Amino acid sequence: MAGPFALAVLPPEKLAASQTTEQRSKIEQALIQDMERVNAQLSAHEHLRFLAITAHPWTTANGFLTPTLKVRRAVIELHYGANFAAWEQRHQQILWLEDADA
Repeated sequence: MAGPFALAVLPPEKLAASQTTEQRSKIEQALIQDMERVNAQLSAHEHLRFLAITAHPWTTANGFLTPTLKVRRAVIELHYGANFAAWEQRHQQILWLEDADA
């Protein structure tokens, strides 16, 4: 089982900007800084090992969110769970998920 990590969806404008190498690099640096800031507040065993960014939005229509916009963890784990350990083995701080990864 993978250690602690975060799985997130970027806002549409950030996701669109991430399509260029230069912008993706800037977004990665900002995300790494955010992750370091979060980790500084956690115990060592709680540190996020990486951040996985998915290009697929989570919506009520596709079942990833409830009608009150809460994340459905069981749906996320069902959709992505088989990949968790493989993602950790990549040893990347920021992992951009492509269709094959999700």
